[in-house]
Amino acid sequence: PWPLCTLAVAEGWYQYAGLLKKHGLDSQFAVTNASKLVERVKFHAYKDGSLDEQINRTSGYMTSAHNLTWNYAALLT
Repeated sequence: PWPLCTLAVAEGWYQYAGLLKKHGLDSQFAVTNASKLVERVKFHAYKDGSLDEQINRTSGYMTSAHNLTWNYAALLT
């Protein structure tokens, strides 16, 4: 799994929640789903918060390109 893709899906859930709220509908389900995805990425991040390109699906540890800038941009958005 890639933190970048996981965070992109979370962003989509947050945007969907905004649309629901704009139309006066309950957005809690969408916010909860988005928050769970962000928490999953944070769970696998290094203790200092740094993120590599991928999460090893067997060990759960960060792997591949170290400190991938796109991951941080996705986390901010």
